Amino acid sequence: TIEVGYREHFITITISDQAGGVTPEVMQQLFTKYYTTKGAKGTGLGLAMTKEIIENFCNGKIAVENIPNGLKTTLCIPLEMA
Repeated sequence: TIEVGYREHFITITISDQAGGVTPEVMQQLFTKYYTTKGAKGTGLGLAMTKEIIENFCNGKIAVENIPNGLKTTLCIPLEMA
């Protein structure tokens, strides 16, 4: 599910799935460079780079949380950057 909204001068984009979520150990490492759960198929750069771009270049925020039966990722980008 993808939802787009507006809250307090921020554009919010929320992406939710029903893929079971992640363990607490994985959750702690999600934004760590070179951390991957995909073995040789992953580089571990995707979420680390996403976080860096959103927070350092767009002055936004990214948050990930487990939800019942899945995972929810929320991006908040200042309206002046959107």
